[in-house]
Amino acid sequence: SSDLYSYIDIVATEPGTTTVFITNNIAGVTFQGYVSPFSITLTQGQTFSLRTSGQTGADHPRGTHITSTQNIAVTINDDSVNGANGTCADVIGDQMVPVPVLGCKYLVMCGDDGQQDNTAVVQDANREELIVVTATQPNTTVTFKDTAGNVLLSQVLGRSEERRVGKECRS
Repeated sequence: SSDLYSYIDIVATEPGTTTVFITNNIAGVTFQGYVSPFSITLTQGQTFSLRTSGQTGADHPRGTHITSTQNIAVTINDDSVNGANGTCADVIGDQMVPVPVLGCKYLVMCGDDGQQDNTAVVQDANREELIVVTATQPNTTVTFKDTAGNVLLSQVLGRSEERRVGKECRS
């Protein structure tokens, strides 16, 4: 199949027992073997891997809210994503950041795909890159600007809603 699964991996990082609470209220997002909301218990060093039930991009675990009684590390990944040239695929992932340390302004560095073109667009569709912003609070204004500071897009999002700009590069 060309559509593969997405995962959330949670690692307990503190001594003792950590209870992790997982909630997702986005329609269509479900997890293999679990019904939201649910909780799990981990001890230091244990990892819990949670797989989405569906395989399409719409089934990815967007809007998942994770809290815990102690510090944890959370990584999301997607298996598999094709490169722009379509000749290879690989697992990609990213470690999540706790909400209290999130900022309000971000610089998005697009890859150059071996080319230097100083276009002033938020994202070059030919590069098959994707910017995803998820609101952690209700009534969050998300604004994309070009290198000159011109507003390209501004939208108000509800908690757990996301805005995608760019092109999906899934196989």
